[in-house]
Amino acid sequence: MIKISLMGQAEIEFSDQHKAMFGRLIDELKNTINFDNKIEFIQECNALNKIRIAVVHGLTKNTNIAQIENLAAQARAHFESIESLYKEAHGYFCDYFEHEKINIICEYQADAMSD
Repeated sequence: MIKISLMGQAEIEFSDQHKAMFGRLIDELKNTINFDNKIEFIQECNALNKIRIAVVHGLTKNTNIAQIENLAAQARAHFESIESLYKEAHGYFCDYFEHEKINIICEYQADAMSD
């Protein structure tokens, strides 16, 4: 959103998040852009990440299949909630980007007319 708002006026580069861990991405989201249900989205992501950590670090322990099945079911429920919340946020951002695109076009046309 920042890059789109600055389009044609300035350039900004953000750090590469390609290899960032899930927990770090969640933390960065907490301190950046806002959207409807952001708190719920972050809560669901944290719950899923907690399960991910338990599975990854618990595989060498005495974990039985029933425990893994239970964690998988919980993970699926959190993922489905995350997916639903993401779709809502995605709709918001698509609307925002369309609005910004229209603003940029109008500003460009106004500048062209004043030249």
